[in-house]
Amino acid sequence: MKTFHILTTALLITFATVVFAKEEKANPTGEEKAKAAYLNVVPGKGDTYKVLYTRKSSTPVEISIMTNDGRTLETDKVRSSKNFKKSYDFSKFPEGTYKFSITDDEGTAEREVIIDRSEVLARILPSSNHLSFKVLVPNTHSQSVSVKIFDNNYNLIKEDTIEGEDGFIKYYSLTKTLMNDYSTEVWMNGKVVAKNYFNK
Repeated sequence: MKTFHILTTALLITFATVVFAKEEKANPTGEEKAKAAYLNVVPGKGDTYKVLYTRKSSTPVEISIMTNDGRTLETDKVRSSKNFKKSYDFSKFPEGTYKFSITDDEGTAEREVIIDRSEVLARILPSSNHLSFKVLVPNTHSQSVSVKIFDNNYNLIKEDTIEGEDGFIKYYSLTKTLMNDYSTEVWMNGKVVAKNYFNK
């Protein structure tokens, strides 16, 4: 994350939080590894989130929004496409934990979304590039902020400390030598206030 500027007090508003989770399995089946293709879920404005999907060959894709206990709320079908980006609005749903369930000819993958409309101290905003993202902190409350990046074994590979700012957006771009999955955490006052897991 390299660059970008201090936000004005106009950013002191309530954001919806999104958290993405990846389930680890020792011996994944074909269905569990379904997204060898590129898949990402990116927060948009308010309670809107985008599904980004890229494949080398066209395939029908089914996208379901589900509750945490497995109840399907709505289902969308993309007939046949190698690449697409679709937005989904969660504003009609109450706060809670939801899942995107994405099924194609390789199986099913899930991405978790947590809707929390209370004040958010920080957000990690993924980009379409696996190796870059932004950190948004609307108000530091006069505290220092640490951005920590870990490899897939939870070894710290980068730490950035921001001090003396009221609020900021900062862009991070990682070296191309980082080919595996990694995670990012934002720390304030000795606590994790935002985290995200990035997978290829």
